[in-house]
Amino acid sequence: RVKNHYGQLKEALMETLVCASTNLGGNHQVDLGNRNAGEVQHAKFEESIEKFYTLCDQMELNLRTAIDSQLQGKASQFYTPSSISAPPVDVQKYAHYLTTVRNQVVYAKDIHTALVDAATNMSINTTAMSAMDSSN
Repeated sequence: RVKNHYGQLKEALMETLVCASTNLGGNHQVDLGNRNAGEVQHAKFEESIEKFYTLCDQMELNLRTAIDSQLQGKASQFYTPSSISAPPVDVQKYAHYLTTVRNQVVYAKDIHTALVDAATNMSINTTAMSAMDSSN
């Protein structure tokens, strides 16, 4: 954030210096008698210097926040007794994985066979019942 404010701060400083030089030129003209004192305007300079100070305050707050954050991180590392790490992930060996997959395939085939047998039995029973109903 400080880098973002740096460009704005530079522009605000340049604007402030331009306004200050304009005011000095106007005051010089008043001193020479070429202008009246009421014709010189100082409002633009006051606005630009206020903008410059506002940006300075924002940069100061951002820098203080960064310093506090860094100090807190350093204190956290110092006062944390041991490093906090995630428990190791239970990794399955490839051979064990293949065995598991084979068992699942066999189980799926058994279920498929059981379902086909049940469907066949239901079909036979339904056909037999239909034949019995027709003969009566």
